Amino acid sequence: MALLPYTEKFPGSAADFPQLVLVVIVVLCVLMFARSLVPSPVLTNAGDGDGDFSRIVRPVSAFAATAVAVFAMRYIGFYPAVAGLGVLLIGILGAKKPAMFTGAYAVLLVFVFLVFQLLLKVPLDSTRLWGG
Repeated sequence: MALLPYTEKFPGSAADFPQLVLVVIVVLCVLMFARSLVPSPVLTNAGDGDGDFSRIVRPVSAFAATAVAVFAMRYIGFYPAVAGLGVLLIGILGAKKPAMFTGAYAVLLVFVFLVFQLLLKVPLDSTRLWGG
């Protein structure tokens, strides 16, 4: 909730969306915290607490690839960085149907282009590298 005052700087109703997102995040955090206080029955083969490092390799790798893509966006642009992230995620997540994953990813990129670039006029193609 410490970020809520920063949303007041947005003009008009532009503050509504970030405020809603912040409220949803806070509510979900409270629910997760409350759930952590309630003991749950021990499940067999749940994978929690067994100390097996191989179980966290994929999530950590996906997080690292996403962090690298976000950093790369300012230099190579949004679309090349996100396309590269998609290629990396196919391998990291072990997609069983890479063609389906690629198609869905392409549709997502077209949707982002139509909504943000054309309708909202957000310059996602500007970069430091090419001075766009």
